[in-house]
Amino acid sequence: MQAVRAGLNLIRNLGLAVIVLGIFLAIFVNVRYGAIAMGLGLGARTVVEILGQGEKRRLQLIIPLIIAVALVTVALALPESSA
Repeated sequence: MQAVRAGLNLIRNLGLAVIVLGIFLAIFVNVRYGAIAMGLGLGARTVVEILGQGEKRRLQLIIPLIIAVALVTVALALPESSA
């Protein structure tokens, strides 16, 4: 049980690192890559929270997952930029 919690904490921290990386990518490289990275990081953190909390407050955990999917979808729908 303790190993499972440690794994969930590791994934939660990696998700946060990917979100921060996405912010830097969006600022310095390309908005599309940043949005995809932020969506993946947010999705990973949300899935970990869903697994950790079980059935409690299900709607509050699904809304960030929907936002993450929408963020990746919009990023993929953006036209290519030459800047």
